[in-house]
Amino acid sequence: MRIESFTARDRLRLATAIGLVYDTSAAQMREVLEGFERVLRAHPRIWPDAMVVRFREFAASSLDIEIMAWFQTSTWSEFQLIRQEVLLDFMGVVEASGSAFAFPAQTLHLVRESGAPAVPESAPVRARERRTELAHR
Repeated sequence: MRIESFTARDRLRLATAIGLVYDTSAAQMREVLEGFERVLRAHPRIWPDAMVVRFREFAASSLDIEIMAWFQTSTWSEFQLIRQEVLLDFMGVVEASGSAFAFPAQTLHLVRESGAPAVPESAPVRARERRTELAHR
């Protein structure tokens, strides 16, 4: 049995998933992935041997990116500050790419019994424009 002592740690791990909107293009996704990795590598407290920035999956309402990195600090308060800096920098990367963060959403298609759509064809376009507007606030 292996025992881990939290007091003997010399690093703490950032492990998170970040979801982008489905309107994100492949080029934007590549730009975001490269930007996230650049942010992490540029941080002076990064543990360079173990870092993951990968497009993980097509999730229910987002394109998910997996992030894992170790920071050379053993204090929780310092780690919180480092995490904040990194996440704010991630926000800048996403904004610069022209993409946006996703939020849980569903698209509901209504059909009349006759087979004709229950809403005009332009309704999904207006809904997408509204989601984009809300995401950029």
